[in-house]
Amino acid sequence: MPRNVQPSRLGAVIAAKRKMMGLSQRQLAEKIGLNNATISKLEKDPSLDPDIRTIQLLADALGLDYTYLLSLNETVKDDRDLRIIARAKENMTPEEQERMMQILRTTFDTAFANAESDGIDEAELF
Repeated sequence: MPRNVQPSRLGAVIAAKRKMMGLSQRQLAEKIGLNNATISKLEKDPSLDPDIRTIQLLADALGLDYTYLLSLNETVKDDRDLRIIARAKENMTPEEQERMMQILRTTFDTAFANAESDGIDEAELF
């Protein structure tokens, strides 16, 4: 890598977390079934665009939020608050999840007015 090219934010986060966990590049690679050269490239080459499966494997192995890693890779727009809500939702019962959604819909009815649709009627697909 040329000296003037900086590691990607994704690569920097992967490297930092890997080191915090006391893992070598080779150990991380073995843990997720990749070649250690791939880990090295991911950490150092900002032009490398890993596929989403690789990002998911890295997130799982390093205990990082998948959406956060996608945002570092500029695959998705990141919103820290939404990541926090999504993680909190995982710890809720279905009833608590529905209550949370009712509170949000009631409190922010104008914002939710057109937000319920994903832009496609799935019933029309099948």
